[in-house]
Amino acid sequence: MKEYMFYNPVRYLFGSGVIGKLGDHAAALGKKALLVTTPGTMARFGSRIGDILTAADVEYQVFTDVQPNPLASGVRAGANLAEQTGCDLIVGLGGGSAMDTAKGIAFLTGKEGGVFDYITGKRTGTTALPIICITTTAGTGSEGNATAVFTNDETLDKKGLVNPLIYPKVSFIDSDFMATLPKDLIAGPGCDALFHAFESYLSKDRHPISEMYSLEAMRLSIENLPKVYHNPADTEAWDKVILANTLAGIAIGCAGTTVPHALGQPVSGLLNVAHSDSLVCLYPAFMKFTAQAAPERFAVLARLLGCDTAGKTAGEAAEMSIGAMTEFLKGIDAYKKLSQFGVTEAHIDRLAEGATTMMKVVLNKNPIVPTLEQVKELYRESL
Repeated sequence: MKEYMFYNPVRYLFGSGVIGKLGDHAAALGKKALLVTTPGTMARFGSRIGDILTAADVEYQVFTDVQPNPLASGVRAGANLAEQTGCDLIVGLGGGSAMDTAKGIAFLTGKEGGVFDYITGKRTGTTALPIICITTTAGTGSEGNATAVFTNDETLDKKGLVNPLIYPKVSFIDSDFMATLPKDLIAGPGCDALFHAFESYLSKDRHPISEMYSLEAMRLSIENLPKVYHNPADTEAWDKVILANTLAGIAIGCAGTTVPHALGQPVSGLLNVAHSDSLVCLYPAFMKFTAQAAPERFAVLARLLGCDTAGKTAGEAAEMSIGAMTEFLKGIDAYKKLSQFGVTEAHIDRLAEGATTMMKVVLNKNPIVPTLEQVKELYRESL
């Protein structure tokens, strides 16, 4: 039996209205919170969160310098503000960018240097402020793991801080926050969650517990994401999409991701493309490249996507999954190409270098590891 380890210390609160319990949990963790969010999310939900904190006698300071692809400089600025204002608790309110920024701030507060010093191992840290995550989208799963991804302001490389110190203490997954999401913030993050589930299922680092989370997240996403996309008022389907997101976040915390994330991160860093958009663009080429290296697992995906695989070999079923995924993406208006976001042939050498160096650990989790030239071809197929 292969040795493996599972550890996830997060307390999760699911359900409509669970945010009402934020005050008790915040008061148990600190006296003054840094509320990390975006200006738009602050306008929508900030006063409600602020009122709950105030009622619990928890002071708070607001930090809204959160970018769609969070910058290392923003993490440093947030940590400086936390230090200057005496915050002893970090609350991330929003999607993956806000939650990741909150995690980075919690880790960097009280430390010298920038977050990339710790990502690259130039510096080490042994402490972090406690973190509460409040997710307002169903996509990144950041509320369920110890990973936070940032862009280096100078090099535009995008890479993750992975450290058990940044597990949230408590995560709130309240369906009330999802009810008014625009369609692009349903489809994009929803695809991200599905991709997290499938890639962790493929990953060489998977284990029986991570597979359990991956498979259920895949099933819930495929069955319910189209429902909430076409009918955001479907609360029963929303509950399942939200759960799928968190399960997938836990799964990647165990097993990681594969080729699409390795190739997508350089695109997001260099051209500031939304994370989910970069993944959607790369998925068909990735699936064609990988399917026959893990046919049984792609066959499982094919069946979940509704393919009739009776009488088919695993390899034949695996091939069916490629077209089925494309149709799934088109069904929620998510099918896109890299050229739509300004990626050209001139970018490919730079992107491929980033994928095979900065993202080498992720790339190596794929069932078949592409060479530099194969990475370039995957980008070309995705233009």
